[in-house]
Amino acid sequence: MAGDGIVVIDNCDRPISGDSLCTVLTTEEWGARILGKSEVAKTPTNALFMATGNNLEVAGDMGRRTLVCRLDPQTERPDLVEHDFDPREEAAENRTQLVAAGLTILRAYIAAGRPKQSTPIGSFREWNLVRDALLWLGLPDPAVTRERIMLDDPLKSELAGLLDAWVAALGDREYGLAEIGAMAEESSSPEIKELYGALVAMTRNGQFNTKSIGRLLLKHKDRIVGGRVLCSYADSAGSKRYRVEFVGSHVPDVPDDMGGDMEFPF
Repeated sequence: MAGDGIVVIDNCDRPISGDSLCTVLTTEEWGARILGKSEVAKTPTNALFMATGNNLEVAGDMGRRTLVCRLDPQTERPDLVEHDFDPREEAAENRTQLVAAGLTILRAYIAAGRPKQSTPIGSFREWNLVRDALLWLGLPDPAVTRERIMLDDPLKSELAGLLDAWVAALGDREYGLAEIGAMAEESSSPEIKELYGALVAMTRNGQFNTKSIGRLLLKHKDRIVGGRVLCSYADSAGSKRYRVEFVGSHVPDVPDDMGGDMEFPF
């Protein structure tokens, strides 16, 4: 609202995520209620958003909205290193030349007919002008860092681990959470135990509660990871049932001890 051109989130020590931040980064205008008032403030989002921290983690949908610049001083105490230049002074002294060089690059690329260099990124198609101009010059693709971020996404890793355990224990069969809990009590299968443990680990209190686990599974529902997706269905009684479906052609074998119909007491 103050019209700042740069917004810095400094020293992040937890994964960067959040619905509001995701919205701000992919819309031209953002509005929210002012605390303590029945009033909505709307403001343009044409600012540079930056976050700093050591080994930053970017979670969820923020991954595709983030580019990373990594600085490695290769020393235990970077604060004690003396440099023979001041980047702020250099940027201020050379600002005219830097701005002219940047605009010249864009103008040359446009004058060349804007030859396509890459597939545009969803929600950031206009920014692709900058990206393609750099690629046209033979410079590295800044969007490569997005792929690294998404590979390190803690939410994606959590889901991948859950799907691994689910497939190992249940294959692509459909089960309710209550059935899985009963199976863990009755079965000696280590795969079932591992799946049970993965579901329990998702809860705050470390207990197998079907309602709380069901709510937590909603954030993973229909998200594809490694050619697999967790789907949920409601049976005739309205109870949720889950299964892992395979988007690609590979469908693993059902574990040996899962053959035939299985019944468990409730």
